[in-house]
Amino acid sequence: MRENARLLAAGTLLVALAVAPVVTAAPSLGAPAPAAFAVRGSVEQVAVTHATPGAAVSLHAAGGGEVALGTVDDQGGLLFRDVPPGDGYAVVQDDGGALTESEPVSVLSPSGCPRSRSTTRRCSRRDSAT
Repeated sequence: MRENARLLAAGTLLVALAVAPVVTAAPSLGAPAPAAFAVRGSVEQVAVTHATPGAAVSLHAAGGGEVALGTVDDQGGLLFRDVPPGDGYAVVQDDGGALTESEPVSVLSPSGCPRSRSTTRRCSRRDSAT
C-alpha cells in the first residue's frame, strides 16, 4: 500500500511539472530587444533588410543620437544614404510599440577605399582607416 502511495505521489509530481507553465525572463522595459532584421553598413550608407513592412525605423550614432528616420518598404527594406563614416551605428525598429535594435555596424568612407585598375578590390574597415 505504501509503495502505491509513493508511486501515486511521484506520478502526481511529474504531471504537475509537465503541465506547469514555463516562465521566461522578459526584457527590461524601455530596452529594445535584439533585432530580427538584418543591418549592413557600407560606403556612406546603412542597409536594412528583413524588417517589418511599414514599421518606423531610426538610425542612431554610437553615442545614441538619432541620425535619420525612415519607414520600411513593402519588401522589408530601407536604405539610409549619406551617412557620415564611423563605427557603432545601430538601427532601431518600432513595430507598433515593440522596439528592436540591431548590433552596431560601421559606415565606410569612399576616400578610404582606393580603386585599383589591375584588380577588383572590396573596401574593408582597415582600408577606410588609411
